[in-house]
Amino acid sequence: MSIKQYHIRGMHCEHCVATVTRVASEAPGTSDINVSLGQSTLTMNVDESTFDESLFLENLGEEGFGIVK
Repeated sequence: MSIKQYHIRGMHCEHCVATVTRVASEAPGTSDINVSLGQSTLTMNVDESTFDESLFLENLGEEGFGIVK
């Protein structure tokens, strides 16, 4: 397990937080998901053996959110 933190682009309200949380929780290998609207961050534990970051980012993008790099 490792901790991943992402700065999310496009979150503006609690509905956005709920959507990002849902996408993260549906990704295989994720747990302890925490989304902060004020900081525009997503922090979660990931199991590297089952977590597919590129698929996760694709799914997040389909919901209208991006990652600030």
